[in-house]
Amino acid sequence: MKLTGGDIRKQDFPRKMRGYDTLDVNAFLQFVADEMDHLNAANEELSEKCAQLSRKVSEMVGREGRIEKSLQAVTALREETQSQSGQLLENSKAEAERVVTQAEEDASRIRQESEWNSRRLKDEVAALEKLREKTVQNLAEVLRMQTRLLENEADRLGIDIPKISGDEGAKVVPIKHKAESEGK
Repeated sequence: MKLTGGDIRKQDFPRKMRGYDTLDVNAFLQFVADEMDHLNAANEELSEKCAQLSRKVSEMVGREGRIEKSLQAVTALREETQSQSGQLLENSKAEAERVVTQAEEDASRIRQESEWNSRRLKDEVAALEKLREKTVQNLAEVLRMQTRLLENEADRLGIDIPKISGDEGAKVVPIKHKAESEGK
């Protein structure tokens, strides 16, 4: 049971002879009642503050729980991100190595093909030069034969033609015409 200043003030004691001085007792009871009122008010105020603090502590505990969950989620996300980034880095390195290896193989193959094509083209050029020389020689031989045939035919017909091999651009003049032009 809670004792208040009003309870103390209402308290009445029976009167007996040879008891305490009523004025002193009443003054003391008044003092105790005032102190009790003051203590009860302070207790009420402290109880209210305690309730407020309890609510704040409850809120803080709730926040702390949410923060803890958030920290756990962030930690898990960070670990997952690190794992994924590590895996991506490894995959990227492996892919880069594969690309470099493939590029080196392609470059080597292209270089070999180029060297082969260069040798083949040099061989073809040499063969074409030999073929040209042979063709020129054959053509020269054909021209020599044709010239001899022409000279033989001209001798048979009695036509004087200058030697083609010495007089380039010389005109073929029949012997008859030659004699007529000399006689004039």
